[in-house]
Amino acid sequence: MRKIWLLYKNTPALLLILLSFGIGLLSKLVEGHFTDIAMGMQLIAFFFLLSGLIRFFDRVLFKTK
Repeated sequence: MRKIWLLYKNTPALLLILLSFGIGLLSKLVEGHFTDIAMGMQLIAFFFLLSGLIRFFDRVLFKTK
């Protein structure tokens, strides 16, 4: 679990945003057959999108790493 957390913390903001769009698109493709799985994937995509946007604007506005 620690390795996953470190991987998430070190992932760049733009990669998180792109990953969220990819997961969101994939969830829309499987939504017809697996609604529960698609809802979970959409929740994960939303989390990645928000965290990516927060990291991006934090870096741009406040000039942090």
